[in-house]
Amino acid sequence: MKPQHVTWLKKVKTQVYNLLREDGQQSKLHSAVGYGIIAMICLNIVEIIVESMDESASFAGVLHAFNIFFFVFFLAEYLLRLWIADDTASGSAHPVRSRVRYMLSFTALINLLALLPIVQLGAAVIDFRIFRMLRLLRISQFKSLRRYTNRLIKVLKLKLPQLLSAIFIVFAFMLASAVLIYNFENTAQPQKFNNILSCLWWSISAVTTIGYGDMYPITAAGRLFASFMSIFGVFLMAVPIAILTSGFLEVSRQGKAEEREGAHDPRISRRH
Repeated sequence: MKPQHVTWLKKVKTQVYNLLREDGQQSKLHSAVGYGIIAMICLNIVEIIVESMDESASFAGVLHAFNIFFFVFFLAEYLLRLWIADDTASGSAHPVRSRVRYMLSFTALINLLALLPIVQLGAAVIDFRIFRMLRLLRISQFKSLRRYTNRLIKVLKLKLPQLLSAIFIVFAFMLASAVLIYNFENTAQPQKFNNILSCLWWSISAVTTIGYGDMYPITAAGRLFASFMSIFGVFLMAVPIAILTSGFLEVSRQGKAEEREGAHDPRISRRH
């Protein structure tokens, strides 16, 4: 017979598991905890944005208190998730192996790095606040959005070869454009179009229709070529978008077909 404190600890662990894990027992409290964590992530982002403003100096003490609060909250969440990472509730894996696997997961690494402050290593300064921003990615894994996030990942996997081919063609076009504009503009503007690499910057900004205005052709041949490149670039940049659109339509049709099959098959319905 197990000691009473061991049984109590196991019950607490199961409750924490059901509250924090997506595969835990679904309940209103489970949803409330999920929404609460999302709210804390958003508030932490707002605090970081406010902290960057000049006016924040007048209430630096309040921001510092919020910093400590968020640090304690997310540290506690990380430790609790590490505690339940051994799948005690499901009893599916070795405790140490499960915890190590959790610690090396993308979400856990982001959470851990986000807890680190600004670190100065010699002359270099590393600001780990960017990882607090990356916490926003966790929202995409929330139960109401997870299906659409998984669908996006499925589209990317399905259309990856076509996307890579399209990206290669776009890059080749940009590189060829950089070589041509260099030949057209180098003599007229040697200080701006001084090499092909700097011309590649112009090519990228022109094809993507951003046009920063820091580099632009002044020769007749350069302007004529830039006009053609900008128009053709619009059509070329539309190719990856078309590939992704067709992928979404294909995945959506597959999802609807699976839902129809599940509606007619009681075994699939029970499983979902």
